[in-house]
Amino acid sequence: MRSRYLSPHVIVLCVAAVLLTACGGSQPPIGAAGAMPQSHAIATHGAHGKSWMLPEAKNSDLVYAASRAETLIYVYSYPGMKLVGQIPDTNGELGLCSDSAGNVFVTNSFTNTIDEYTHGGTNPIATFSEDPYKGAAPRGCAVDPSSGALAVANEAGSTQVAVFPQGSSAATYYSVDGITSSYFCVYDARGDLFVDGAPYGSNSGFGLAELAAAQSTFSVLTIDKKVETPGALQWDGKHITLASISNSDNLVYRVRVYGSSAHVIGTTALQHAKHIGQSWFLKNKILAPFASLHGSKASFIGSWPYPKGGAVKSLVEAPRVELYGLTVSLAPHD
Repeated sequence: MRSRYLSPHVIVLCVAAVLLTACGGSQPPIGAAGAMPQSHAIATHGAHGKSWMLPEAKNSDLVYAASRAETLIYVYSYPGMKLVGQIPDTNGELGLCSDSAGNVFVTNSFTNTIDEYTHGGTNPIATFSEDPYKGAAPRGCAVDPSSGALAVANEAGSTQVAVFPQGSSAATYYSVDGITSSYFCVYDARGDLFVDGAPYGSNSGFGLAELAAAQSTFSVLTIDKKVETPGALQWDGKHITLASISNSDNLVYRVRVYGSSAHVIGTTALQHAKHIGQSWFLKNKILAPFASLHGSKASFIGSWPYPKGGAVKSLVEAPRVELYGLTVSLAPHD
């Protein structure tokens, strides 16, 4: 669980329609003349439900995409987007994250555990178990760039956020006053932890809170932009993003935090896609699964220029597998 992310103390709000509750390509934009998905790339490799990985995966940057319907995590090489492996996923499709060493973490709300995989690995190298009397239904996760700690947001439970220090299987638990359930979380470069969820006393709406580095309590933040529903918190290399499950727009809101307030400082439009899932950023692209493109029943993995935004480019078409969770694991370098 090692991470060396670099990111300033700036939050981005990525308001995009997602299914339920955080690249590039040479193809023409979907919706434009001549647009064509790159591949119908979802396919089995041996028996369904068994882990497998091609040897070439170890030396490639990898995209991990979780299927809600198939209960599998599909692994693609990047940028070629060749299917190079799959990992069975009991119920971890909502929370994928990775660190700078290429390790991938998968939350499992069925078993209240978080599995850690090495880059291109098929079996967990560690499993983090939450206290059933404190945390419950782990959802989003994030790795602290300054300490290597693993944070896990819990949708239910007496305390909503669990933090496992690097090298430890024992978590410290935090309540988030003002938020009923925590959905997703992310760290900035200074070790400040952000979490979103539903406001206290409500099953709808949006709440955002911050646990500043070296502090022991969360503070609720106010935002000068209405966000309908909380979604995946991610980072873009410089900023943090929030994906809302609202169907009202597909915009990336960039905001800066001043004390207990978050102010919108810019937006990015994500066009030609609906029901966008967990986003991840790679260089100057935003990468995310999405569905319901012009009435299609398929799922896709697409990319958009960032921060410019605009038309989506399809990297993979995945018929009937309902992709949602996504993370990128960069190949380790000597």
